[in-house]
Amino acid sequence: IELKSRVEALAASEASTHAVLDTAADAIVGLDASGRITVINPAGCRIFGHDPEQVVGRSIESLLPEVTAARIAQLMDEGVMVDARGGRTDRFDTKGLRNEGVPFPVEVALGLVNTPGGVRITCTARDLTEAKMAEDRLNLFSRALECSANGVVIVDQIGRAHV
Repeated sequence: IELKSRVEALAASEASTHAVLDTAADAIVGLDASGRITVINPAGCRIFGHDPEQVVGRSIESLLPEVTAARIAQLMDEGVMVDARGGRTDRFDTKGLRNEGVPFPVEVALGLVNTPGGVRITCTARDLTEAKMAEDRLNLFSRALECSANGVVIVDQIGRAHV
């Protein structure tokens, strides 16, 4: 009976973990110590444009060229310590590659932890395409305002003027 309850608890825990991975909006990619992809969530498949079978076993560099084995080794040595178990983390903006090699802006967070089973790395990636486009539009409008010799009145959706 005790074994049965442990098996049920383990199954419930695994289902909970899969629910988190399956509903995350950002890519979550599990890596081994050499940077090989061991698991990718549905958002990762959508963002990068690959099926899991196409990427599991490949190097993370195929999706994120700047996440090299050297960068992972540097993280192991120099990353910010985040817990007493030896977990380390690194966060940076870079370029990701979609299915046909099309680059796109992405924010990456790497988390590394030493476990009894070996080093495990979690890579989360957030597609910044829309945010960068909005930032570019805002910069364009700002430059246009700065260069304008005329007065500018901005009107919101219901007709209120903002000077």
